[in-house]
Amino acid sequence: MYRTPSILRQKLTSPPRWLVWAGVSVVCAISGPYESLEVFGFYGNFLYWGAVVGVAIAFAVWLDFGVDALLGRSGIGVQALVQAAIFAPIYALGLKVLVEPFYEAASRRMLPYWTILLQIFAIYVIVTFIAKKLMPEFPPVATDQDAPFLRRLPEHLGTSLIRISSRDHYVEVVTENGQERILMRFADALEELTGLDGLRVHRSHWVCRRAVRSVVQDGGKVLLRLQDGSEVSVSRSYQASARGSGLY
Repeated sequence: MYRTPSILRQKLTSPPRWLVWAGVSVVCAISGPYESLEVFGFYGNFLYWGAVVGVAIAFAVWLDFGVDALLGRSGIGVQALVQAAIFAPIYALGLKVLVEPFYEAASRRMLPYWTILLQIFAIYVIVTFIAKKLMPEFPPVATDQDAPFLRRLPEHLGTSLIRISSRDHYVEVVTENGQERILMRFADALEELTGLDGLRVHRSHWVCRRAVRSVVQDGGKVLLRLQDGSEVSVSRSYQASARGSGLY
């Protein structure tokens, strides 16, 4: 059974998205795109476009989450193009179905479907690329001083942790840029990770919360699917703490 991890709930309920929803809804209520102001008036228009924009944002967030889970290591441009290729045809069709009656009532012709699709595709790619480039979803929650372990990482790995695992006398470190082994005790690594938003889910595994893309439960077994495509088991002794922390 699949469950929505807390990271997706955080994306859906984050204050910036509420502000975006409110701002776009107000702009649409005032401007009355597609003749809607003449049909509904300001307040009705706000409710109408508020619903349309809300569904679009929720769909875009879910799409971003799903595509990121599949293409976690691909570039921002590739992710934006893939998301737009899925979002644009669906949203363009919905938009045409919803607003074309306004044009018919005003004896006007709406833009052709393919024109609307291409416009939405272009806008989606540009907005997604800028948002991912300039406004990362989850800024670092700790500095190097807060988490000494990050200072041990080679520069080419960066500090965007996905998980660490115990491998004999080494700690296997996986970041968004790759993986490498560091000679140290797993227990010492855990102590040096204090301050980062992650948790131990197994005697041999620690995961970063934002890297969890889905949770699979089968009876008493719990499996985390991470951003890099790897799967980490949550052992029974850590399931209570993982559930209590809101991980699933």
